[in-house]
Amino acid sequence: MKIAMYIPIFESLFSSENTEISHKVAERCSYYLGGSREDKIKNYDTVKKAYDIRSKLLHGDKLTEHNKPERNHNRFETQIEISIEIDNLTRILLTKVIMEDSEKFLAKDMSAFYKELLFY
Repeated sequence: MKIAMYIPIFESLFSSENTEISHKVAERCSYYLGGSREDKIKNYDTVKKAYDIRSKLLHGDKLTEHNKPERNHNRFETQIEISIEIDNLTRILLTKVIMEDSEKFLAKDMSAFYKELLFY
C-alpha cells in the first residue's frame, strides 16, 4: 500500500499527458534527480517497478511472476525492496522539490520544464 500511495506524488510532479505515463514519470524523475548514468537508470527502474506494482494492485491484476527474484513482483521480498527504494527516492525527490525548485513545479505549463530536463 505504501507504494500505491507514493506513485501519485510522482504523477503529480512529472506527468502532463495521459499517454505513456509510467515511462514519462520514471524518465522525468530520473532526469530531475540527476546523478551518474547508473543513478539515473536505477532511479528509472525503481519508479517503473513501483508503478507496475501499484497499477496491478489497484487494478486487481496479478503481480508479475519471473524466474529472476529481483523481477518477481509477486515475491514478498521483492516488494519490500521496491518499497524501501521508492521510499528513499520519494524522500530525496520531495526534499529537492521543496528546498530547491518549488517555483518550477508551480508553473501552469510544465512542458518547457520537462523538455529542459530531457536536454540538460
